[in-house]
Amino acid sequence: MMDKQQSEVQCSIQLMPSWTEVIKGEMITNPDPLLGGIIDRQIVSREWFIVFNNDEISTKIGFKSLIEAIRAFEKTIPKAKILIN
Repeated sequence: MMDKQQSEVQCSIQLMPSWTEVIKGEMITNPDPLLGGIIDRQIVSREWFIVFNNDEISTKIGFKSLIEAIRAFEKTIPKAKILIN
């Protein structure tokens, strides 16, 4: 049986054109130097983390889901819309 976190990862997400799903359900990226970054999962813990392209913003770790990491990214950089609503 799949837990909520696993099912959320496997659901389809619709990204803004500036974002690319590099590995389905695992990693998304945006090359923009100010509004972009990488959202990915740690191999062992499976927790999500964010690396911002803007060096002035620190890496964030410890998210339980991709959606939680996306929301944190958008909260940190409000102009960086990731999901198509």
